[in-house]
Amino acid sequence: MNRHQQIKKPKGLCLTDRCTKHARKSRNYCHCCAARKFAISNPICYAFNNLKQNAKRRGHDFSLTLEQFRNWHLIDAYMEGKGKTSTSMSIDRRDNDQGYHIDNIQLLTLAGNTRKRYVPYYQENPY
Repeated sequence: MNRHQQIKKPKGLCLTDRCTKHARKSRNYCHCCAARKFAISNPICYAFNNLKQNAKRRGHDFSLTLEQFRNWHLIDAYMEGKGKTSTSMSIDRRDNDQGYHIDNIQLLTLAGNTRKRYVPYYQENPY
């Protein structure tokens, strides 16, 4: 059997290779594998949904639409530079008293965003 042929799995299990989780009724993939496939096929929509869910979890207003997010002039730089290192890009609110809307978001490095949190009058983005 070559590596491209699918191994038949019992009904109800996720079809992803090496995944042993159960898929919901009438689904082929478990939640984790389905979310991973969605993130790969729709990276901007996935990033938008994460931003929206984190804002909701933290109690911030969120009036940004997916269309505004897609057309934001810094979206390409954000998508290429996002990550978990100090030089990775993140989306920041200019005014922390307001929510996420198109006029209140900016691109900052994670280090700059952390610095802004601890320095109350940090206004410029030297990074």
